This record gives sequence, structure tokens and C-alpha cells, in this order.
Amino acid sequence: MIHYKAKGSPEVALRIEQLLQQHSIPTGREFHRGLDHGTWVILNSLFPEANIPVVQCSIDGHQSSVEHHFRIGQAVAPLAHENVLVIGSGVTVHNLRKMNWKGGEKQHVQKWVFDFDQWLIDQLLQQRNVKNLFDYEKLAPNARDAVPSEDHFVPLFVPMGMGFSGEFEEATTKRLEPPSISSSVQPQVLERFYDFGCLSYLVISF
Repeated sequence: MIHYKAKGSPEVALRIEQLLQQHSIPTGREFHRGLDHGTWVILNSLFPEANIPVVQCSIDGHQSSVEHHFRIGQAVAPLAHENVLVIGSGVTVHNLRKMNWKGGEKQHVQKWVFDFDQWLIDQLLQQRNVKNLFDYEKLAPNARDAVPSEDHFVPLFVPMGMGFSGEFEEATTKRLEPPSISSSVQPQVLERFYDFGCLSYLVISF
């Protein structure tokens, strides 16, 4: 059994609520559930002593689109200047049905997986086009296989939204279509590796 005994931070939790509510994004608190594996797996590697306060935020199950989570990131962007580290925990390619369990963890990455990740990287670092990222289902190669469900993918768009230096646009029936990522934002690929041929660990900073 894993025990990651990090303390919480009521002050940061309140600040997150305030920022989201300022932009008409509803919030709620959960006082009983422990840390999800998407939280403690990462933090146990980064901070094994659990000596940092942790506030765990779920994705919005009612509005699961990448655009909505980008807007969430824009809403909480002030946290980047308040000594708060925000981690969008997930994986860019998560398709358990296509994993090669017999080949072990360390095996050659499947081409369709690599191509999908490379498209994401190109859009962020070279094309710098947020609109294309919003339309990844239509534009990215192998998107249906790479992202059969968005729960592991949408967390990427929260720190992306934080890094985008544009005015927050209220969620309406119109799509948010920023023309490009601001030149002041310098996304960087910090790590890129794969398990079981198709489980992607792509780490990007904003």
C-alpha cells in the first residue's frame, strides 16, 4: 500500500475557488477522498518526502472539452506568480487496448503513438497554434487511437491555458479561437518516453 502523506493547503484551495468563480466556473470541495494515483505517482517522484502542501483538483466531468480546460487554466493563471506549481497530470496517449503487455515496459514505441505526440509538439513549439490543438480530433494523426477518452488528455490544457498570455474570454456558445500562442510563452519538452509501446509520458512546461 502506498502512503503519500502530504498536507493540504486551505489557503490555496480558497484562492483557486475565488479565481474560478470570478470567471463563472462553478466549484465544489471534496473532503473525504484521498489523493488520486494521477497525483501521488508524480509527486512521489518529484517530492518523495511529501514536504509540500498539495491541493488536488479534478478535471471537470460535466464539461470535458479541451477548450473548457484551457479556460480553466486562463482563470487560474495568477497562481503562476503566487509561488504555486500547477501540474496537469495525465498522459498524451492512453489506450490500454493497444498496449503490448507481453513485450514488457521498455519496448520500441509504436509509430502511430510517436506521430501523435510529434504533432502536439510541433503545434506547441513550431506552429504555436492553439486553434489546431483545440481541433486535434480532426487534425492530429491517429487522434482516435491516441485519445479514446479525454480524461487523461485534457489536463494538458490547464497549464497551457495558464501560459497563454491573453485576456480571459467568458465561456459562451462561441468557440475560443486565439490565433496563436503568444510569443511570450516558451513551451519546452522536458521529458519524452514510452511504456508498453504506446503509453506516452510527454512532459511539457509552459
